[in-house]
Amino acid sequence: MNRYFMLKNKYLFTLLLIFPIMLFFTIIKIPKTYAQTQFNGTTYLISDSAFQASGTMTASQIQNFLVNEGSGLASFSTVENCSSTTVPADDSAGYSCGISEPASQIIYDAAQNYSINPEVILATLQKEQSLITTPNPTSSQLNYAMGYGCPDSGNCYDPGFFAQIDNATWQFRYDIEAINGQNYQGYTASQYPCTGSPPTYYNAPLITGNNITFYDDYGNAYATFVMPNAATATLYCYTPHVYPGSSAEYFSGNYYFDYYFNLWFTQFSALYSSQSSYPTIVQGQTATAYIKYMNDGYSPWYDDISAPQYNTYPVHLATSNPINYSSPFSATWPANDRPSGTFAAVYNSNGTTLATNQHVAQPGQIVEFDFTFTAPSNLPPGYYQEYFQPILEGSTMWNMGGQAWLGVTVQPITFQATFAGQSNYPTIAQGQSASAYIRYQNTGNEPWYDDISAPQYNTYPVHLATSNPINYSSPFSATWPANDRPSGTFAAVYNSNGTTLATNQHVAQPGQIVEFDFTFTAPSNLPPGYYQEYFQPILEGSTMWNMGGQAWLGVTVN
Repeated sequence: MNRYFMLKNKYLFTLLLIFPIMLFFTIIKIPKTYAQTQFNGTTYLISDSAFQASGTMTASQIQNFLVNEGSGLASFSTVENCSSTTVPADDSAGYSCGISEPASQIIYDAAQNYSINPEVILATLQKEQSLITTPNPTSSQLNYAMGYGCPDSGNCYDPGFFAQIDNATWQFRYDIEAINGQNYQGYTASQYPCTGSPPTYYNAPLITGNNITFYDDYGNAYATFVMPNAATATLYCYTPHVYPGSSAEYFSGNYYFDYYFNLWFTQFSALYSSQSSYPTIVQGQTATAYIKYMNDGYSPWYDDISAPQYNTYPVHLATSNPINYSSPFSATWPANDRPSGTFAAVYNSNGTTLATNQHVAQPGQIVEFDFTFTAPSNLPPGYYQEYFQPILEGSTMWNMGGQAWLGVTVQPITFQATFAGQSNYPTIAQGQSASAYIRYQNTGNEPWYDDISAPQYNTYPVHLATSNPINYSSPFSATWPANDRPSGTFAAVYNSNGTTLATNQHVAQPGQIVEFDFTFTAPSNLPPGYYQEYFQPILEGSTMWNMGGQAWLGVTVN
């Protein structure tokens, strides 16, 4: 039998707290066994990924949860009635049709059938009928367990625990599909009920990105915000009232959903937000990076600066996959498995506005962790995937999820020179001199230092050497530092355009151009003729001395 679509539509349903049939809502008690924090989920109730994470709990884990919470559902069973008019055959694949099953199994089966997080179902059972914290539920609580088919006007329909679980979970799946423009089980996205027409409680379709204004029963607007995601839109479609409501008319059911879902399941949860580009690093050098996470849980996050003030556990960025592995890039980190213990920035949920407190991240806010990758000089060149996740340092609840990774490319150190220009070929009389120059571009990935700057950096200097063969004794070397070294200092350092002088005239960064000036002196007894003199830069004293870039000047001696 086909599903009646309108039976799945709860878009006119409000929190049933205000009607006699639901007066047992007033006995809701907040368990004292959990740390409590301030509700902070009016506009952002849950992430899409969490809403659809159907594998968060097994049937036995659901059962243990019900037992631990003292719920009467722990001992409740009923038949999975797949032949009922509200549960057609296309839903029955994951059910034990005609067989009595415990509540935990029914919840699990529905979650798997429709790919909805069973924790969402549990939080809805509590939000609608207090069934998780009620040890002896009434027949009314069980018959309308998910508040499905109970409009504001009363007169609930679709009774039965199994029908309630199935119908409501189906509705969650259909709504989130329709919000994303997808059809589901023969129903089209255009049949999505929460379109705001007529605008009984909201003025526009409850769809991601729409700016929604909510109204009370008297047509008074009391809340306006942009719908952040499909899961939040689905929950507001199911119960279209925003906490705290208009003149406290509605103490929104979404308050209870958010409170209990986060209290029980996501007290500390991290949702990956964004990250920097993948860095490329030369052996022995460093590169900066960042990863951003949203506080998707229910409790604030504190870093190493704020945690001592509140006497609580700090949130650190840790290496992952496996957790706490020693990274080869950790030379500047607080520890080789902890890139950062402080928040570089805390943003509001829009990801751009800085939060008031830069060392405390409230639920919904976004934390940026900044850190540095340092490639050891002996680390083999190649591509590395480094994994990270926030953790609650020192707590048994350390695992907050949110694993992310950055790809790091390590390049070998290269000293490379490319010919960039030279002076005209000189003509010299015996016993006289002529000036000349050769320019080279630093096309490697390491800076070049000359005799003036190299001692400051405790590194090898770049000299101009004779070549072909290397270090041959030139007859024109009378004024050189050595007969095979025309120059050991940079006459000029230009930016890559070859005309603008660089800031530092004794250090040439990759891409910059160095000019070597020197003098040819023709000995008085040097036979007249034409000579070809070859030169190239070298890294003096290093085993990596050969930088390439051989060039030559033709010298005519009269």
